[in-house]
Amino acid sequence: MPARFVCYSTTLILTLFLVSAATAQEKTIMVVNSYHAEYPWVKAHNDALKNKLAGKATISFHYLDAKRQPLKEARKNADTIIASLNEKQPDIVVLADDFALKEMGIPIMQRGIPVVFMGINGNPRHYLGPMTLATGVLERPLLKRSIAYIKDILREKLHKCLILFDNKTTAKVIVETVFLNRYSSTFSTIDTDIKLHSTFAQWKKSVMNAKENGYDVIILGLYHTLKDDEGNHVPDEEVANWTSAHSPVPVFGFWDFSIGKNKAIGGLVLSGAPQGVEAANIINKILSGQNPQMIQPVTAEHGRFVFSKSGLRSWAIILPEYFRDPKEPIEFIE
Repeated sequence: MPARFVCYSTTLILTLFLVSAATAQEKTIMVVNSYHAEYPWVKAHNDALKNKLAGKATISFHYLDAKRQPLKEARKNADTIIASLNEKQPDIVVLADDFALKEMGIPIMQRGIPVVFMGINGNPRHYLGPMTLATGVLERPLLKRSIAYIKDILREKLHKCLILFDNKTTAKVIVETVFLNRYSSTFSTIDTDIKLHSTFAQWKKSVMNAKENGYDVIILGLYHTLKDDEGNHVPDEEVANWTSAHSPVPVFGFWDFSIGKNKAIGGLVLSGAPQGVEAANIINKILSGQNPQMIQPVTAEHGRFVFSKSGLRSWAIILPEYFRDPKEPIEFIE
């Protein structure tokens, strides 16, 4: 047998062996999102996960679509994914936002699969019990601090504010955990009312009557599950644009996706990307052999200021002097 042939054969066998070994060791991550792929919060943390885990694991993304579909359908989606676990056998399952963790956390842990959660507003132990195979990233909206900063911005013009939410899982959890199930409170001397709506018609009525009812400002919470009169889902961009165009008082926001031209003016906000970054850091620790139970849950970020230039101009708002050199990061968008 020619020496050249032997050399080529040996090289080919070695290459095939290395590829096979690499394939056998390749880790798989299943990411289950409570919501849909086009939701800005979801896109942001998905992209962060992909960037941080590139070359370290194969990632598949799945969506329960709990904001647009009826609860029954979202739960069916969860059951379908759980049923597929025996076949897919992922090394880790990432559960994004409260609905997915509540519906799927325990069945996944019972199969011996580690769970990394992110975007969780509630107490994860309320969903999971003993977190023997789970850890992750908490989301803590900066609602009270946001109201204090809006007070600084509007000064003597702000005495009473209205916070608007839809009425799904995350909104209800925030009302429970942050506002202690009270729908009227006082923060930084500002009387604050919270309203949860299921329909766009209800939402519109609250917006149009805001000034008449004594409110000086509206703050956009979550508005992604509102239905029209026929029971169809109303696109979130439509809600944000309509609110900006028709509100008789300035509109601020708690999340970065609500800020921008023809949307909310600004605020101290959270974004989805840091959730994905911190979740990826935890995933890397588990892949390196750490026990999930020994990894403490973390909170992703302390918030950043985002303001719309056009929104500030429209309402003739001049930010206080300290926003030129704020303690928190600040970003201006059109």
